[in-house]
Order: sequence, then C-alpha cells, then structure tokens
Amino acid sequence: MVIVAGFIDLDPNERAAYLVARQRAIERTRAETGCREYVFSADSSDPGRVRVFEVWEREEDLDAHLALLSAAAPSPKIVSESSRELLRYHVTGVGPLRSA
Repeated sequence: MVIVAGFIDLDPNERAAYLVARQRAIERTRAETGCREYVFSADSSDPGRVRVFEVWEREEDLDAHLALLSAAAPSPKIVSESSRELLRYHVTGVGPLRSA
C-alpha cells in the first residue's frame, strides 16, 4: 500500500474555486484501478492550504495514475499556487487505531 499526503498552498481567495475545479478529476481518479482514497480538502486552520490524501493498493497503481496526469492536456490555471509538498509513504502494515 502507498499513501500520498501533503499540501498545496494557494491564494486564500482562490481556494474554494480550486476545490470546485478539482472535483471531476477527483471523481475520475477514485475510479482508477487501485485507488482506495483520493481527497483534496480545505485545511481547517490555514485559509489558503489544501490538504491532499491518497491511498493506493500498489506502487504500480500510483505510477499509472501519475502517468495519466503527465499525459493529460494541461488544464487552464485558475489559481496561483505558492508552494506544494506531496510525499509518498510506503506502508508495510495496517491495523485499527486503538484508543488509550
């Protein structure tokens, strides 16, 4: 299993439009082979930050998704992205979260 997590920082006045514009791509990605979770959401504390969280069954599934993104025609830029950090995590075990 592979997790991608991170953030994209935008002009706070453009964040809502960015999230709306991403919705169709999110729905398409969720239908891709191996995609278990694919979420872009507004950060609850930072008005310009979008949180990204993805879960993929296999590394190959994520790589296929990234290849699709690279091959896609560029979409019109509707926002000014000021920074981005997306990290890939390789998961070797999964279990329920237990409360103390």
